[in-house]
Amino acid sequence: MIRPVLKKLESKRNDVYAIKYKNKQFVVKIYKNKDSRVMEEKTLKRLNKHGLNVPKVVNSHKNILITEFIDGKTIGKAIHTSADWVEDLAKWLAKLHNIKHNETTILKGDCNLKNFIFTKKGVYGIDFENTFYGDPIHDLGEICFFIIDSTSTLKRKTKEKIIKKFIQNYQKHSKKSIDTKKLKKAMKIAKEKAQKRRSKKR
Repeated sequence: MIRPVLKKLESKRNDVYAIKYKNKQFVVKIYKNKDSRVMEEKTLKRLNKHGLNVPKVVNSHKNILITEFIDGKTIGKAIHTSADWVEDLAKWLAKLHNIKHNETTILKGDCNLKNFIFTKKGVYGIDFENTFYGDPIHDLGEICFFIIDSTSTLKRKTKEKIIKKFIQNYQKHSKKSIDTKKLKKAMKIAKEKAQKRRSKKR
């Protein structure tokens, strides 16, 4: 028997809940339509096959997806207390960007820091509805913007040091150099997109 919902999880597009069944926790995601569920389920299964830390799919039906629950802190919260996650996130993203499709690179999309969970086993990516193919600078720009934009009490200089460490580690694990001008442009685009989303809520 499935026990009552433990809590409703944050999501802008769907209804997401943490539940408990036979002493194990799971995440139940209810989508607006079946197509979105199918796309995310395919992405999660594919990334699992490539050895990426993402939630394992447990079951699905129509517009409902059930995955394992990842126990840890979102990087949006972890950034307040530690920078231990920096290399793990860079390594995770480099591994994702190494997955090719017809010579194009798979991108996470929606790289808000709340969509990455820092655990004892490393960083896990969650929420893959916006996955697409393109230039890795897009994901990097979003992550760097959200580090600067985080509500952490860290000073801007400290955040900039975190970004520098993140990019250095990404370059080390991906074996690719990042163009600083392109990164700044990608960060600007990410900022503009975030401002548009926030203005619509007002």
